[in-house]
This record gives sequence, structure tokens and C-alpha cells, in this order.
Amino acid sequence: MSNNENENTNFVTAYEAHKVMNEMLSKEGLPAIRPQMMYNYITSRINEGKKPLQGIEYTEKNGVDIPSFAKFVTLYIAKKKALMSININN
Repeated sequence: MSNNENENTNFVTAYEAHKVMNEMLSKEGLPAIRPQMMYNYITSRINEGKKPLQGIEYTEKNGVDIPSFAKFVTLYIAKKKALMSININN
């Protein structure tokens, strides 16, 4: 395996990230997001000169960094569940 192939094993496309995120959201009983939302969280923000949402690391060459994406998903799910808990208790 070349160094280039090895470097890309820790990255996925925005669409692949969307699919993984929806699987995790489904397991937690949370609503799915559209592919466009993940694309906007990542690439559209970069096009506007901003950083991707919540620390997601992304490059056009490699895509979405899996460890940073995993952290984003964990925080996103925790926030959604907390908000649901607040709404249920009110």
C-alpha cells in the first residue's frame, strides 16, 4: 500500500459521513438529517471562508477526518437528547 492510500484510511466523504451519522441518529431514536445538511456543515462553510461546524476537520483532497467527525456526532447526539429531555420535562 502506498503512503497516499494509507493516509486516506482515516477519511470519508461528506456523503459517507451523512450515512454514518444517520445510522447513529437512528440507533438513538433521533430524526435523520438530509445529505445536504452534512454537506453544508462541512464544505459550504469552507467555501464561505469559515471552519466546518463543531471542529470537523475536512480537506478537499482527503475529505472528512473520521476522529473529528466521531467527536462531532457524539456532541450532536448529546445535544439533541438533552434538548429532548428539557422539552419532555417542561
